[in-house]
Amino acid sequence: MTPHRAPRFTPARRPPAPGSTFRTTHPERFTVKKRTGFIAAAVAVAATVVITGCSAGSSTTATSTDSGSGPVVIARANPSSTFDGDLAGCQQTGPLVYDSLLRFQQDSKAAPVDGFASGLEPGLADTYTYDPAALTYTVHIREAAKFSNGNPVTADDIVWDLGVWKAGTGSGGYYTNILSAEAPDTQTVVFHLGVPDSFFAYQLTWCNGPIYPKDYAGMTKEAYLQAPIGAGPYKVTSATDIGGAAEKLVFEKNPNYWRASEGYPKASSVTIEAIADANQRLLQFQNGAVNIITDPDDAQRAQVSADQVVTAVPDRVKGYLINAALPQFSDVTVREAISLAINREDIASLTGGGALAAKSANSINMPDEVQPTNPYQYDVAKAKSLLAAAGVTTLSVDYLYNAADTVATATAQVMQSNLAEVGITLNLKASDQAGVISALSSGNYQMGAVDDWGTSPTNMDPLSPVPVAYWPWTGLDPSGVAADLLAAKSAVTLDDRQTALKKIIDAMNDQFNFVGVINVASQYAVQNVSGFVPNIYTAWNFDTFAGTK
Repeated sequence: MTPHRAPRFTPARRPPAPGSTFRTTHPERFTVKKRTGFIAAAVAVAATVVITGCSAGSSTTATSTDSGSGPVVIARANPSSTFDGDLAGCQQTGPLVYDSLLRFQQDSKAAPVDGFASGLEPGLADTYTYDPAALTYTVHIREAAKFSNGNPVTADDIVWDLGVWKAGTGSGGYYTNILSAEAPDTQTVVFHLGVPDSFFAYQLTWCNGPIYPKDYAGMTKEAYLQAPIGAGPYKVTSATDIGGAAEKLVFEKNPNYWRASEGYPKASSVTIEAIADANQRLLQFQNGAVNIITDPDDAQRAQVSADQVVTAVPDRVKGYLINAALPQFSDVTVREAISLAINREDIASLTGGGALAAKSANSINMPDEVQPTNPYQYDVAKAKSLLAAAGVTTLSVDYLYNAADTVATATAQVMQSNLAEVGITLNLKASDQAGVISALSSGNYQMGAVDDWGTSPTNMDPLSPVPVAYWPWTGLDPSGVAADLLAAKSAVTLDDRQTALKKIIDAMNDQFNFVGVINVASQYAVQNVSGFVPNIYTAWNFDTFAGTK
């Protein structure tokens, strides 16, 4: 099983859908490599604690070649918050219980599955067809699909689920183009669209749209979410302090899982525990009580074996928004000068795991990835020239960022030094992530750090917030990029889709309102586990990994 969608920002991934209420959870954490000079000082401020005198855990490589069937224990810095798909509390908990109609391929560069859009493969649905002329998606549910209580997954469940998805306060706005659904028979669902939309197939992989039993299997929603019944590889055995600091979730195999006859899922059980203290997470990993630490920081990575660190390829972009509605930023040449002054290569070198200097504010390494026509440059002389031409001799800028994100902190400090070289004073304003998002979404900011990435295999995914969030939040008219995104979704051919997406990326690079700085990768510390293969969607395959001890 592959985990799917959580809101797009750090901590919560996707900005609110139009008319929705935004909910934040907790920030992902990264720390940076120590270097000399100014950069070392930046890293030191983003404090990390190093434990000395501890040996690495027993034997072990990150992903063992030995097949296993044992339990897996996963330690996270933050709780998952909820099993409610609408709020997408955690990409690594809900999908253990829920399955989705379609899945994304673990390898973003894998050959397309016959009959499926690029990057997609069967899930609870074994086939689907998209008819752009009739404005329909027809999905066939596999005969073996069952909920953990033994009841079959039927078309009536899916029709009911669509109503739940559309009514969601967190993600409902993303389903507005899906007007209705009908069930011509027990295994077939026909979704009716308002306009052509090739993106909907990718939405069917999202954790925002989990497959619930109709009417929550006769329970109230509140009771159901305490011990949900799903069609995923595992079922909930116990759930303690959901969303709290002491959250501990224990899952055991779902005997009615549709792949059970093939020997899936592999692990006998999965435990996910929130351990806020980084030292404790590391100690439990070192003494063998924990198999996987999600997003280990630099200090933790330094104290485990190199072969225990698993790194996905870089994908997500870490960058910033700049408020073009303010007089000092209304001239695009000023915004361009700020971008030109940033040494992205230097900032990328701070981050372990092969971070890359961003060429645009776009996620990378996706199946239909699109490159900008004019990638970012580092040119201090040109930055000074543009500022002089714009009549800017001095400029003081407040920069808002999430202090809990150590890469964001170090990035802000390097940017402060970079911009000082061209006469711009960057005033660093530390906040928590909820404060950052509140300021950005209300327009009450000058510059602010932001993250963006995709959790489904199309460039339409990370670019979908551009017209609904990034453009209006930066004070620009979103109608052009909204039309381009609609053209991408309506495109029949891949070439037409990429042409439309390229227009959005080029608009971002021309306007310098949503600016990328680096592309980073997800990382994990892993031991005594087989079959663990993370991918670029902040995810991994839940039914294939298992403990080897």
